Amino acid sequence: MNLKRPANYADSREHILRPMKIIHGTGIRRGMTKDERESVIDGCLERLATLGYGGIVTNVDLDQYLESEDNWESLRYVIKRTQSLGLRVWLYDEHGYPSGGAGGITLRDNPEFEAEALVKIDVPAEEGTEVTIELPRGHMYFLSAGGVTISGDGLSVIARGGSDGVASAYAVKKVYEGTHAEHNVHESRRYVNVLDPRAIKAFINNTYKAYKKHLGGLFGVCEAVFTDEPSIMAAYINAGLYPGRVRDEFDDTLPLYPLTVWDPEIPEKYEKKWGESLFPRIPDLFGASTPSKAESRYRFFSVTSEMFREAYYRQLADYCRRNGLDFSGHVLLEEMILHHPVFEGNNFRFTGEMGIPGIDMLSTLPERILSMAPTPKLVSSAAHLLRGTNCVMSEVSGHQEGAFKIPFGLREMRASVATQRALGVTVFPSYYRDDNFTAEEFKKGFTDFVYHLTKNLDGGNQAGDVLLYYPVEAAMAATSGTEKQLGERPHSREELLLEDSWQRLNRYLLLSGTGYECADTGEISSMKFEKGVLRHRSGRTFRAVVIPYVNFETPEFVKMIAKLEKSGITVLRDTSGTAESAEEIINTLKDSFAQSGFVPEAPGESEKPENPVLITAFSDAGSFKQAFLAVNTSANPVKGVITLGNKETFPVEESGGVFEIRPEQGGNTVLATRNVFDGVYKAAAAFNPYEAVIYAFGYKGKR
Repeated sequence: MNLKRPANYADSREHILRPMKIIHGTGIRRGMTKDERESVIDGCLERLATLGYGGIVTNVDLDQYLESEDNWESLRYVIKRTQSLGLRVWLYDEHGYPSGGAGGITLRDNPEFEAEALVKIDVPAEEGTEVTIELPRGHMYFLSAGGVTISGDGLSVIARGGSDGVASAYAVKKVYEGTHAEHNVHESRRYVNVLDPRAIKAFINNTYKAYKKHLGGLFGVCEAVFTDEPSIMAAYINAGLYPGRVRDEFDDTLPLYPLTVWDPEIPEKYEKKWGESLFPRIPDLFGASTPSKAESRYRFFSVTSEMFREAYYRQLADYCRRNGLDFSGHVLLEEMILHHPVFEGNNFRFTGEMGIPGIDMLSTLPERILSMAPTPKLVSSAAHLLRGTNCVMSEVSGHQEGAFKIPFGLREMRASVATQRALGVTVFPSYYRDDNFTAEEFKKGFTDFVYHLTKNLDGGNQAGDVLLYYPVEAAMAATSGTEKQLGERPHSREELLLEDSWQRLNRYLLLSGTGYECADTGEISSMKFEKGVLRHRSGRTFRAVVIPYVNFETPEFVKMIAKLEKSGITVLRDTSGTAESAEEIINTLKDSFAQSGFVPEAPGESEKPENPVLITAFSDAGSFKQAFLAVNTSANPVKGVITLGNKETFPVEESGGVFEIRPEQGGNTVLATRNVFDGVYKAAAAFNPYEAVIYAFGYKGKR
């Protein structure tokens, strides 16, 4: 990570350990004098410093975006003032979101780079009967797929009815209406083709290079660039949601046919990768699942995933790297694995391109965050395994609570950060409101808390020697082109079991205190297979691999499983996708692989309460050899017995003392070492609602 230290902090990392504030404007307006602008900027930044933020994520002002010298002058002043105030700076790369369009400039100057989709057009036709299908309004051309005959002018095709009483044709269109580009909460505007390297190069030229040009030497003061929700736009979403701003007029009378992603280069890249033509398989990209369709879909989305990775992530990451910045940000709707191919592809690989891999967390309530735990776990695993860094970003907000008018306050905000810290997140750019608290309340109740939490875990490596397989290939095989809204996309029972299994195993592993990393087929296969152990190139070892329920297996997956079993590495497969199957896996792992545990008191003799306490183990965290972050993810107090350490794989240090650190209070309590026996600490514990507590062992400093 590229760390530039402001001069004002006594603790050289304090600004890094505090949350950042995302600000898209400082309050300046067109027509202000230079002095008036600087006065407004001073007030904005001084307020943020008083509130205890460690830095800002910001952009050139959105008015006359990227094209006003006055605004560039103001941004230069912003960066100079952040330096004098001891604040760090990240750059935000878009006029709102999704990133890539430069607020419409990319397509204004290069309309040929607009995103495209492939759609399926069905008309009734008796089996064997030929019918003519006209090119619909708003569509560009037909593809020679599905046995159709294209007319000389390209405006119609002759198709033959099938056994289902339907004749089908396949057409390409510019994709806008019905998608996230039209239906979001920022601005309706047409979107770029993120599979096209030329489009992303244009985005680099009009945005990234513009920042470098106009900031000059101040560009090097910035630590990172934040990109926001790029996607391949292969789904209809948010019907009825219209933002307050419309840059590009839309036509909601256009027909919304079943769609999937498209780019003119896909057929060539497909044939190069798979040694066959894509066109005979195009009908397989739509409709109900079959084994042959699953293979076609996996092959198709494996190509588009790699195209997105190379065009967008690699180009932007390389540009940042060459200029001394880290690339960060997050993708769109990463919470469900079945949505990964719809919007991106292999998210493990994408985020592995980033200097600071990231997510967004739209909820503040820890219970909801725990239900979305696969997102931070997958991305933090990419950081650990692909990048060799513990630096992971989360854009934190109360977006969902705001949308549904659910009240929350500083307590929930603290718990949100603590829960995500336990899930591997270390950097917290914030959209939280801070104007409904006094400066003292907010600083003590939130930003100081984040500092004390992250300081005591700073540099810590998450413990654990279990791998959870990321079954993205099976998710690709389950993805079909459809006209349905995102939440109504058709899936078979087996495909839904894949989602359930992935979500459930993440949750069960976390609440059992079993440390783990997520990894895809390629990453697991790249490790060194030793007797009973997988050895990562970093030297870290793994002794068990957990496989979620999958109903589609690639040859590479089958080979990986055989190699694991031959090497004597523990392989635990969820064969049914049920809660019982997942529980059986956790029970098998618990004694040998878990680093911690919590057993809550039962309110009655016959009741078995659910454990709400999330515990993550760290080595070399802050000033300690070992630390355990425990978070009560419930709005209720809880008592029980806590167990920390594993005598075989993660014995706790008795020498150097045992400390209980409560970040909300900023201090620590020395605990009795008599509770440590044979490398395991066991004692009664009580947690307030949404409370976070750090248990630390083996103090490394002088006392």
